[in-house]
Amino acid sequence: MGLGPSEICKSAVCLELAASEKGCEFNRDRAIQLSGSSSKVYQVAMSTMRTMLNIKSSLTAKQLAVQFGCLRLEHPTIKLLDEYKRRVLSKLHESRKKSIDFENPVYLIAAFYIQ
Repeated sequence: MGLGPSEICKSAVCLELAASEKGCEFNRDRAIQLSGSSSKVYQVAMSTMRTMLNIKSSLTAKQLAVQFGCLRLEHPTIKLLDEYKRRVLSKLHESRKKSIDFENPVYLIAAFYIQ
């Protein structure tokens, strides 16, 4: 399966995914520049490759705190999210509990935003 217009940056995307998996630094801006694509095309390629490889992005409260320069919000965000999970799960029937994916980054982002 091809990536269509994003095919041009497939190699760079693969390198970034590998670097991410191994915890190595990767300069995305330089990769986009060297691949001859735009950031939008690169992002589409990244999203497509993640889907094709079934790679779920993992976002942490620490990453959000560092990105937004609010390190003091890391622990309160985690506590708020844990409390939200506890309250939601306590109100649901067992069969419904399995259908909620709290690993979806939207929950973490919402908890961070509320802080």
